[in-house]
Amino acid sequence: MEGSPYIKYHAPQVSEYQPQPLPRRTKPRQWIKSFRSADWWMFEILSLIVSAGALLAIFFLLASLQDKPQPSWASGGNQCVEGNDTVLCRTVGISVNAVISWLGTIARICLLVPVSNGIGQLKWSWFNGRAGYVKDMGTFDEASRGILGSLRLIWRLKARYAATLGALGMIFSVAFDPFVQNLVGYYSKPVLDVSQTPFVASNQVYDVPILSYNNYLVADPSIKAAVYTAFYSADTQKIWAQPHHVCNTGNCTWNPIPSVAICAVCEDTTSQVAKPAHQAHGRYFTMSSTGGKADTLPRQISSIYLKIDAKAAAKFLEWDEEPEFTSSNCTLKPCVQSVKSEFLQNRPDASPPYRETLVKTWLSPGSKLVDSTSYAMSFPDDPEHGLQSNEIFGFNGSSASGLFNTISDTFDGYYEMGGIASQVFSRAGGLPASDAVSAIWNGNFTGCEHPENRVSCAVELVTKAMSKTIRDTPFNANGTLGTAGKAYSPVLHVHVTWYWISLPVFVWGMALVTFLATVWKSSAPGINVWRNSVLPLVFMKVMSEEERIGANGAAMRELEKRAGGLKGVVSVAGKEVRFVA
Repeated sequence: MEGSPYIKYHAPQVSEYQPQPLPRRTKPRQWIKSFRSADWWMFEILSLIVSAGALLAIFFLLASLQDKPQPSWASGGNQCVEGNDTVLCRTVGISVNAVISWLGTIARICLLVPVSNGIGQLKWSWFNGRAGYVKDMGTFDEASRGILGSLRLIWRLKARYAATLGALGMIFSVAFDPFVQNLVGYYSKPVLDVSQTPFVASNQVYDVPILSYNNYLVADPSIKAAVYTAFYSADTQKIWAQPHHVCNTGNCTWNPIPSVAICAVCEDTTSQVAKPAHQAHGRYFTMSSTGGKADTLPRQISSIYLKIDAKAAAKFLEWDEEPEFTSSNCTLKPCVQSVKSEFLQNRPDASPPYRETLVKTWLSPGSKLVDSTSYAMSFPDDPEHGLQSNEIFGFNGSSASGLFNTISDTFDGYYEMGGIASQVFSRAGGLPASDAVSAIWNGNFTGCEHPENRVSCAVELVTKAMSKTIRDTPFNANGTLGTAGKAYSPVLHVHVTWYWISLPVFVWGMALVTFLATVWKSSAPGINVWRNSVLPLVFMKVMSEEERIGANGAAMRELEKRAGGLKGVVSVAGKEVRFVA
């Protein structure tokens, strides 16, 4: 309306409206669309990276565990459930093998992506610019899926095409998991167990109650029992000479431990014996202990005997040659012995678990009477053998007198042969000899330094038994365990056999080479990146098949016949995929 103050609004027509692009909202979409349309092989590259990461994780994990105890996360313990009659237990926790298996599975699955896609893509390169049979497409397709198809493809290509590398990678990938599993092994190794403390008996001062008969002191019954055990025990392993020990883990060691003991120093005095002209009967064996019986240390045991078979002498048999005499003189005295001990259950040689080695002996030339009731021994420091400064070793005077009186009474007597019916074990003054004389004469001792000498061997065994009893005295008296050592418990350790990783690394290398060859082949002009897609086959048009083959059946046999006789190339004309025969 003319002169109206209102402005007339004219709505635009639809045909006149032209939508304007929105840069900020459409550019990302265009970029995404462009990214999707361009094939950057991102999935294959990502698969190779993940596979390499899994293999590196396996390497670094096993390198950190090599010859080390099984990690705590891999040994969660046992979970037990009570059944009707038994308790069923199973191991809980994630084992190292399980972690390695998972990583190996990830690596293998990711490796198959570039291998399978590479074989599928190289199929199209194979038909580009060269004539090939349609049947070969099926061979390529089977090779991208498994080992049998890969073998057929290698045979078909005569190992002269890049797809052969992918086929080899597919074949070797079958052994990927077994090789990864064989990387990890286990072995048991003793490790210091601070929760356990082993002990072995030791003693610095021998002080035990004694027995007195008319003011004559004798050793306590445990010493006598030890002496007769040494004489009569048939135990060739000498268990009776082992001190009390505690080792709950089955594997324990002790550093050298000094302990008071009784030592014997024997010398051969055979050369000083004056041989009689003939000895058909008389004393065959004489043994005596010299020195005062009450308070003199040390004791000496002198012996002389005919070196003949005791059984033959008992039958009063004659011998053609003059028998030899054997004579010795043994001195028994207080001493300090440093012993290194170990306990190992189930030794390979079936020997006793406990074993000790005498590393050093200190005799007592400097022993002195401290007072009327004790003897003391002191030696220079020797930390290497366990002897520390200001350590005093000794014997209670009464205990020592009783002990050495018992030794004198034991090693005193003779064996006399007067005829078949006259065999006497006796002592001076007509007193009956101790059983030790008979045991030494008739015994067959082993396990000593000089087994050829009956007396010195017997004396050595007796001192071992007595020293063992002396070491056990604190434990027997008040339960003192002794000296602590080190306990070891078996712990599973991880061992890696590195050569088993060669095949996984080789397969990864084959996958990488296959991928690079695929990318290179696909960069040729006229090659489309179709990989294993079936869409090109769905839309493919086969040209001139009927004229060349003359078969159009749909059965599998007919299809195989048609594929085997149809040879051509794949080409793209505009929007049409063609197989030109």
